Amino acid sequence: MSEFLNAPGFVSSLVMKVTLVLMVGSIVALLLQKANASSRHVIWALTLGGALVLPLCMIVVPSWRVRVLSPEASVANVATNSSVRDVATAPRAEISTATESPKPTFASRSLLETVVTRSLPLPLLWLVGAFAILIWMLIGRLALSGVARRAESLSSQAWQNALERERLRASVMKPIVLLSTEAVSTPLTWGIRRPVILLPADSADWSADHRDVVIRHEMAHIARGDTITQMLATIVCAIYWFHPLVWVAARGMRAEQERACDDRVLSSGTSPVAYAGHLLEVARTARALGPQGFVSLAMARPSQLEGRLLAVLNGSRKRRAISPLTGKLSVAAAAIAIVTLSAFTPIARPAVIRAVVAPTIIATQFATPPSPIAASKPKTAQTALKTDFDSTFEKSVSVRENGTLVLDLETGGGLTITGWDQSRVQVSGRLAGRNWRDTEVSLEQTGTGARLTSRQLARGSSSTSHHFDIHVPRRFSIDISSAGGGVSINGVDGTFSGTTGGGTIEIENAGGRARLSTGGGNIRVYHSRMSGSVSTGGGMVYIQDNDGDLDGSSGSGPTVYGGARNGTIKGHDDNNSVTISGSGASVSVNEHTGEIRDSNGRIIYRKAGGGVNVASAMSGADIRTGGGAVSVGRSAGAVSVSTGGGSIRIGPLAGTAMAHTGAGDVVVDLRGSRAPSAEITSGNGRVEVTLPKDFSGTLDLETAYTDNLGHRTRINSDWPLSSDESADWDDSHGTPRKYVRARRTFGSGGGMISVRTVNGDVVIRRE
Repeated sequence: MSEFLNAPGFVSSLVMKVTLVLMVGSIVALLLQKANASSRHVIWALTLGGALVLPLCMIVVPSWRVRVLSPEASVANVATNSSVRDVATAPRAEISTATESPKPTFASRSLLETVVTRSLPLPLLWLVGAFAILIWMLIGRLALSGVARRAESLSSQAWQNALERERLRASVMKPIVLLSTEAVSTPLTWGIRRPVILLPADSADWSADHRDVVIRHEMAHIARGDTITQMLATIVCAIYWFHPLVWVAARGMRAEQERACDDRVLSSGTSPVAYAGHLLEVARTARALGPQGFVSLAMARPSQLEGRLLAVLNGSRKRRAISPLTGKLSVAAAAIAIVTLSAFTPIARPAVIRAVVAPTIIATQFATPPSPIAASKPKTAQTALKTDFDSTFEKSVSVRENGTLVLDLETGGGLTITGWDQSRVQVSGRLAGRNWRDTEVSLEQTGTGARLTSRQLARGSSSTSHHFDIHVPRRFSIDISSAGGGVSINGVDGTFSGTTGGGTIEIENAGGRARLSTGGGNIRVYHSRMSGSVSTGGGMVYIQDNDGDLDGSSGSGPTVYGGARNGTIKGHDDNNSVTISGSGASVSVNEHTGEIRDSNGRIIYRKAGGGVNVASAMSGADIRTGGGAVSVGRSAGAVSVSTGGGSIRIGPLAGTAMAHTGAGDVVVDLRGSRAPSAEITSGNGRVEVTLPKDFSGTLDLETAYTDNLGHRTRINSDWPLSSDESADWDDSHGTPRKYVRARRTFGSGGGMISVRTVNGDVVIRRE
């Protein structure tokens, strides 16, 4: 390989061809933004695979010489590959005849060769970089092996059943190793012949739904062979460590493989809202992985979370994976393109050089032309300064009422939009952040109103923290397209549409119609007259005193509807919404904990996923979560708890209880109730109820056990009860089961304790 790196023009040709491959792959992936994630992942994988085999093809595949260069390039090539003495002393007759094109070379070496060979030989510098990447890869792999050796095997029946169920669902025939350890904070997968799924230590407390979703996602990685493509990307990064587009492609492939796995989970029937909650729950505790993250597949990286949540919650997105035939055709097309590109060699068109004696060429006669990059920098900086007028500015344009302000903010920035009684749009801006000088801001008048634009002059990553304080006529519409930043609208009537990449949205004393969304952040609407919709990828939606049909939605947090001023409010009955009707009905919201309290002090929670712990609820509680353990301490009134999976503990309670869990134990203490009533269900778990010693009411108890449990379940009571067991196995619910039932009324009746559970005992205790 060293002789090829030192060969004239080889490195230049390789770098240019690899750049072309990466640019074409990036463009195709961009054009497929509306296609499924699996298609984009294939494009990125083929792009990196093409870059990997391209050098070998250039060496092995015969050259395909195409006459495209000008005759002058031929002379330059001769001068490059011949000594000065040979040219100067060449016979006149030889020079005056038509020249045969020499072995093709490039007229000048690449910028990379020119720069690095002044200090280090090119092969040595390349080897240093490649070796560093491979060492980092090896460290990560050894670290994972060490973690796996110290990890505990999740060998319980519940985990193994879930693993086997998801393995069969994904059609994976390989044996899977399932481990748990405190050394990781997010689920990981690696390995080819014997894949390993490594879970955090707190996985032992996960609900059944959360457990199934995590295993389903990791099994999708194994079924798709993502470990192989990830290793491919790592090797390509090691070979072309100096090329920025390679890292862009590797990052794009990693992002799309996660979205492709998300699509497979959603295609299996998982609710998008519930799945978004599971992702947030995993990402909440995720930490940086270091070298382990370089060679493994992590379920939730915070840097990718926002885009994935938006994709998960986008109901119109295509989720079906590409067909095997389409995949094979894509590989064949890519192979043909790479072989053709590797063989392509530009050479000069034939030309006749007039009879002249070649002069002696002296290197000092040539002046190095100025670098176009360096020449453009002063101009760019000057443009930014002229545009910004330091870090603050103020601009305004005249407009008519009922127009539209278009906000096209490539740089993002906070927005405070206020209505006033003037026929103009005024913008007071504060440009901040490390790269604020590279921002270009313009405010222009349009046929329908005005347009505020912010652009980043310098390409690549940048760090800015801008804010725009905007005044518009009171009757005016707003159209927002922002990379990120909070939005506040006050005292404006119109249509508010668009999206911001992330940040809070606040609307107050406004009217009209809204179609606003944010990638993540809380949404608040106060004292307004709005219809339409507002949505956030993650956060709370709080709509208080709004006269109008305004829908709110969130990928993870609750949506709270407070009382409208006219005494009516649209009802919302989904698991993630809270509706408190009545004129002036007040609601207090703790945005940090997610706790909601109505005007009577009742505690309310709505969560897409995650546990809830309430120390006391003396005015009652209403709690719903997509999955997680729930604990409610000393309480009074009515307490209602529903979780997709996880244990429930309530009491002591002086009131009524409703407790429903998809899977988990339930403990309810009703010692403080005079007429205790409870309705309890569990998809899988033990139920324990404590009643006052003078209990008067009816016990209606049922526990079922499946034929794979290995033992029958029982009803144990401190009150005399006789139980009956069904004779036949009932398979109407899937796995065949038998029922153990007991029912009896004590005292004068009044209370009702209803229990339904599967594969768990029912225990009734007397205080």
